[in-house]
Amino acid sequence: MLTMLVVVWVAFMGDQKAFGQFSIAGASVKTWKLGTGSSDWKVATNWVEGIVPSATDSVVFPATSTVQTISNFGGLSIYAITILGNYTFDVGKTAASFTVTGQLNIAATYTLTIPRSTTLVLGSGARANIQGILSSENDFT
Repeated sequence: MLTMLVVVWVAFMGDQKAFGQFSIAGASVKTWKLGTGSSDWKVATNWVEGIVPSATDSVVFPATSTVQTISNFGGLSIYAITILGNYTFDVGKTAASFTVTGQLNIAATYTLTIPRSTTLVLGSGARANIQGILSSENDFT
């Protein structure tokens, strides 16, 4: 099993720095491609590795991506998600869910928004490390 350490540097008030880190374990890590023109999760060219993530993968969404609304992922299951920017996961008009089975990480000062049409499910035994904001139009249970 591959373990990846994501190190996050966040600037606060000029030269002061805040440091956070997440350990992510999973079969492999997939990174959302910077500057891509599409928001479709299921398009391989939207991922740095050129492969759509599978249920055993850990995915990273960097702060510098120009496409920050992610679509077409309803019904998917993923091992871990790390949010290093402000993102909206929106399946669109048809209600759907996606499941995180291992760990959900949201870095400090960043927000993951889940619109009403989308349901985020943390699987049994999954953990959430939320240093930023998880915003949802749905109830948390």
